[in-house]
Parts: sequence; C-alpha cells; structure tokens
Amino acid sequence: MEIEKWKKVEEALENMQNCWRRLREQLSLVGFYLTADQTIRTEQIGVDSAKELSQQVYTAPFVSKVVGRGIAKAKVEAVMEVQYKTKNFEIARLWDRLHFYEAVNHKMFHRNQEDVKTTRQLKQIQKRKH
Repeated sequence: MEIEKWKKVEEALENMQNCWRRLREQLSLVGFYLTADQTIRTEQIGVDSAKELSQQVYTAPFVSKVVGRGIAKAKVEAVMEVQYKTKNFEIARLWDRLHFYEAVNHKMFHRNQEDVKTTRQLKQIQKRKH
C-alpha cells in the first residue's frame, strides 16, 4: 500500500515536471523564460515563477518597442547615409561644372574685350583713311 502511494506521488511529480518542461519550452518560443531549477520547493516554484513571468510579460512590450525603434532608426540611418553620399557626389560634380563654366566665361569675356578693342582700332583706322 505504502509503495503504491510513493509510486503515485513519484508519477505525479514526474508528470508535473514534464508539464513544467513543456510549459518552459512553449513560453521560450515567444521570448518568456521560466527557471529550469527543479530542486526548489513546489510552492516556491509557483510564486517565484509567476512573479518572474509577470515581470517578463510586463516588460516585454517595452523591450519590443525599444528594439523596434532601434531597428527602424538603424534602417533610416543606413538610407540617409546612402543619400548623403549621393548628394555629396552630386554637389562635388556640380561644383566642378561651376568652376569649369566660370573659367570658360572668364576666357570668353577676355576674348570679347579683345574683339571689341580690335574692332574699335579698325574703325579708328578706317576713319583716318577717309
């Protein structure tokens, strides 16, 4: 009789430990973790684990939100870095074109000045001849 009671108790304990293990495995899939220590008293397992799980459930949305923001920020920074480099390249290219056009404009201005001077000299020479 006594042996049967012990067997039933051991079987019940084993079933409870299996349930606990399955519960831990299922909860770990969604990011919640229960203690694996099976040596602590049964009453303490329920209280401590419930408290710990409650804290995890309470903090999980905050952690998730912070991680989500961090990921979003990193993605935006990566996109902005590419745009920043592209814009800097465009600015450098436009800056080079501006200097080229300024040099061409300066050269054309001097040519025009020389042409105007030459034209005036030719007109003066023609006036003297007449």
